[in-house]
Amino acid sequence: MAKTRTMPWDIVDYLETPQYIVGYLEAVIEGDENDSQSLFDVALQDAVKAVKRYDIALEDLVRGFDRAVIERGFSREHADRVIKACQKFSRTPRLLGY
Repeated sequence: MAKTRTMPWDIVDYLETPQYIVGYLEAVIEGDENDSQSLFDVALQDAVKAVKRYDIALEDLVRGFDRAVIERGFSREHADRVIKACQKFSRTPRLLGY
C-alpha cells in the first residue's frame, strides 16, 4: 500500500495583498453556514499574520474593506474587527476613526 505524502500548506502564503485578505474573509463568512464566530476568529488570525508578513499598509486594507462594504455588502462589524486587530502590525498603525 502506497503512503500518502502531505506537504505543509498555509493560507497566509497567499494573502499577499489587501484585496486577497478581503476576498479570503468574505469567502470564510459566506461559506460559514453555521455563522461560527470561531471560524471567523481563525481567519482573523490569518489576516493579522499576512499584514505582519507582507507589511501591508493599514490604509490599503481599510480601502479594500470600504469597497467590500459598499459594493458587496460586507459586514462593517467584521471589517472593523479586522482593522483593529491589524492596526498594531501595520506599517501605518494609526488611522483616524479607529
